[in-house]
Amino acid sequence: MDVCVEINRKKEERSEENFLNGIRMNSLSIIPYTQELITRRTSIRTYDLSTNINKEIDLMSEFITQLPASPFQGSTRFEIIQLEGRNKLQKLRLGTYGFVKRAENLLIGIITKPTFYDLENIGFLFECLILFATKLGLGTVWLGGTFSRKAFFSHLNLCNNERIPVISPVGRIASKQTLRSKAIKSIAKSKTRKPWSKLFFERDFITPLVKDAVKEFATPLEMVRLAPSASNFQPWRIIKIPDENIFHFYIYRRSPRSHRILNWPDLSRIDLGIAVCHFDLTVRQMNLSGEWRFEYPSHPVKEDMEYLLSWVSS
Repeated sequence: MDVCVEINRKKEERSEENFLNGIRMNSLSIIPYTQELITRRTSIRTYDLSTNINKEIDLMSEFITQLPASPFQGSTRFEIIQLEGRNKLQKLRLGTYGFVKRAENLLIGIITKPTFYDLENIGFLFECLILFATKLGLGTVWLGGTFSRKAFFSHLNLCNNERIPVISPVGRIASKQTLRSKAIKSIAKSKTRKPWSKLFFERDFITPLVKDAVKEFATPLEMVRLAPSASNFQPWRIIKIPDENIFHFYIYRRSPRSHRILNWPDLSRIDLGIAVCHFDLTVRQMNLSGEWRFEYPSHPVKEDMEYLLSWVSS
């Protein structure tokens, strides 16, 4: 082997080792990098298997044990399973997973016990894991509600009462994404987001919230606006109380009863967990003090809106 090539290879290995050790020394935190990670993350459906990511997977497994606290109550666990060979991928019959190419690692979110906010809770925590994967330079894509949960019983030894509402492949990002991946993004309009006037309000659901009026809180709200959601529906709506830094979070229901009829997880509740995660991590990054409360607000609520929780400045 050429001596120069070998020296450069060892330099690259040391550089990667120093980078990963630096992450470990930083308590595996994502909070200092919240805004950068939120704006950088994108859905990846094509992966590169030419390089080993065992070190990154080990860090993700370690991060699972140190996840930030969620404001929701819930019993969850997270597993990373490795799939070897195309045959195993086919046997899993993951529905939309068929649109994902060359991913051998799956991050799986499991609800171990039903609770009132279990879907919001797993949405919050799973997004923390997605952002940490982004920090490691790995690609991910949210998949939920469209694959067979039975496929995982042999891999995870699931109990009868355990549910899998979300999964994501995890891997090195391919330099070129397939035409099918690009088409899916185009159809879902993944890069577009609703304007402030459609998502954030003051006092009621009629008066749009003016960005300049919220000062430093414009940043956490913008991070909420950028959050991913099923079919890019963006079901979160937020009302700010005038002259106070109190923000009430709501779920917008296009049809108030549709989520009770469909035979899959209420993905809008998971989406709200993601939105709350973005707000929570951003206010922590900016050292804006406050707390989450479950206090039903006094202002009138439209039939297509469902109250979730509130953040109150302290």
